[in-house]
Amino acid sequence: MKTTETKLAESIANAVDDHWFNPAILAHLLSNQPHFTIDRIMEIVAHLLKFNSKRYKADFEQGVTSEGLFISNELNSHLNMLSKQYKLENLKLPKETKKIIKGLPDPKPSDSRYSWLDEPARNPFDEVQKVSLF
Repeated sequence: MKTTETKLAESIANAVDDHWFNPAILAHLLSNQPHFTIDRIMEIVAHLLKFNSKRYKADFEQGVTSEGLFISNELNSHLNMLSKQYKLENLKLPKETKKIIKGLPDPKPSDSRYSWLDEPARNPFDEVQKVSLF
């Protein structure tokens, strides 16, 4: 059973591959929605920009890219700049990875069966006794 997101993504991908698909009509129909729906659509666009920006950087290093990925990278940088400048309350824009990592709680030692992972690293040769051969 596919999720709603997977079905929608496959439907959009199939529609875009059609020769007669007109993105202007889709944009016009989506822009005439209630404000909440428009905010959710802009969240989708922001996530698309973020993931395409990452793909642009990876593809650029390999020497292959597209104009769409280039535009995604540029728009993502402007979106990051705007999100730092303005406090957006209704949009849930993608967070930067550094902010996500910084927001995670510090790991605490646990009484699990893998508690040896929580122990500090030690040199095993410090516990070896010195033996003289002569």
